[in-house]
Amino acid sequence: MERAIAAALADARALVDNGMDAIIVENYGDVPFTAGRVAASTVSAMTVIAHEIRRALPSTPLGVNVLKSDPRSALAVATAVGARFIRVNVLAGAVVADQGIVQTDAYDLLRDRRLLGVEVAIFADVQGKHAVTRPSSSSSRPAISPHARSPTVSSSPAAPPATPRRSTTSSACAARCRTCRSSSAAASRRRRRPICSRSPMR
Repeated sequence: MERAIAAALADARALVDNGMDAIIVENYGDVPFTAGRVAASTVSAMTVIAHEIRRALPSTPLGVNVLKSDPRSALAVATAVGARFIRVNVLAGAVVADQGIVQTDAYDLLRDRRLLGVEVAIFADVQGKHAVTRPSSSSSRPAISPHARSPTVSSSPAAPPATPRRSTTSSACAARCRTCRSSSAAASRRRRRPICSRSPMR
């Protein structure tokens, strides 16, 4: 823990010294992440580290994000150390990620915040960059409640329905990469190949 605390404090001071307005604490080194609630040891460790950062930089807004998406634990840590906000990777609906299906816990999160009586802001991702939304027959838009008072964070552009790629090699890559140029040339020759081997080339 001493090494983790020292590293976190060094990162926090470097960010603030170079102009950052706020800091967020994440368990980014815990890969692979769990799809649901994290272990109690993770919550304890993050609370200790966030407390030390809060004590060292009391005037800097502090946030908490418990990955992959455990907003209730993030809220608990934030409440204990006096952090101002939490980030939630999945607040509405469900997504498919490398952890499997990650689902919302919005009901319990908002209930916890009300029962704790804290003013911790909730920043929620819309179409996170490390997951895809599950298909829905009703709408492709994120299901955001009109009663929500917390801001949202879009970590990727609003995605239109996915279209299949025509080629696995981009034109920019093919222009500068010898391997890609060879692959593109081979693919071009295959496209020009006649349907019948006895037919003359046009």
